Amino acid sequence: MGARTVGLPTEIMDREACIALTPAAVAVVVGRGHRVLVQSGAGTGAGLSDAEFEAAGVALVLLVSPTTGPERLEKLCALASGYLYYVSFAGVTGDSARLDADAAGERLRAIRERAGVPVVVGFGIRDAASARAMSADADGVVVGSALVSAMAGTRTPEAAAGQAAAFLAPLRAALDAPPA
Repeated sequence: MGARTVGLPTEIMDREACIALTPAAVAVVVGRGHRVLVQSGAGTGAGLSDAEFEAAGVALVLLVSPTTGPERLEKLCALASGYLYYVSFAGVTGDSARLDADAAGERLRAIRERAGVPVVVGFGIRDAASARAMSADADGVVVGSALVSAMAGTRTPEAAAGQAAAFLAPLRAALDAPPA
């Protein structure tokens, strides 16, 4: 098996006090030749700082939003080592009706001009059309709530995997299609 990339997101549940990997475990994974991406603040609930994860060899993922000011954006671009995650609108994930691909695309282009790392976009990406539209100005797209919804109600890991594959296939096809 070749090198893999493992991502650790911030837990979103109230009073969440755990994380999938500690800095010590991250060091083992990195030591075996794999790359680990950790969202900034992912270990806070467990009392683990970003600095501890960075010392273990992670690539830190920082968030940028539509309300991030120019000075903060410059700082985030300078600090990012994994990729920047652009939250396409101020609001709650899964609220796909709020996605404005034109406005998000304009902001993504401005961020990519300054960033020395890839810029991915998430929030509001719910189907092949929105994934394709957002991919025009991003290095990657993140689909979260829509994928979770597609797997909701399944009773077995196999059924969940089948639902995930069925949901993701048209997104993958749209992302792989030649430009129109």
